[in-house]
Amino acid sequence: MNLELVREEHVNGAIPGKLYKDGFFYCYTIETERNYIKPGLMQLVPQWWERKNRWVVKIDAPGHTAIYMHGGNTEKDSNGCVLCAEYRTGADSIWKDKSKQLWNDFEAAGKTGTIRVYDPGEKDKEGVTNIVLIALIAGGALFALRKFL
Repeated sequence: MNLELVREEHVNGAIPGKLYKDGFFYCYTIETERNYIKPGLMQLVPQWWERKNRWVVKIDAPGHTAIYMHGGNTEKDSNGCVLCAEYRTGADSIWKDKSKQLWNDFEAAGKTGTIRVYDPGEKDKEGVTNIVLIALIAGGALFALRKFL
C-alpha cells in the first residue's frame, strides 16, 4: 500500500492535509505543529496500541518512536501522530475516524507499505513537473507520428 500525505498551510497550531492511497484521495488529516514528522519517504509498519487495545498503522519516522495513524478531531488529539478522518469540518478540524478502515486496507495489502509526506507546495511542484514532461513526451510522439505519415 502506498500513501501520500500532502500537507497544507498551518492553521491555529494544526497542519491540515489530505491522504492519498495508491494515487486516489483517501481521507483528511490533521497533525500538530508541536511535534510533526519531517517530509520524505517512510515505511508503514503494524503496531499494537495498548491504549486503544487494537492494531494501528505506524509510520516508521526517523527521530520518532510512536507516530500512529489514528482518529481524532483537532491537533489537540495528536502528539505527533497523523489523525485520519472522512470529513473536514473546518480549516483545523476533521471528523469521523478513518483509521480503522486504513488498518483494514493495510492488512489486506499484506501489512506492508510506504508513506511519502510532502510539505505545503511540494506536491504541487512535482505535479507541474510531471505534466510538463508528459506534454513534452506527447508532443514529441505527435511530431514523430506526423513526420511518419
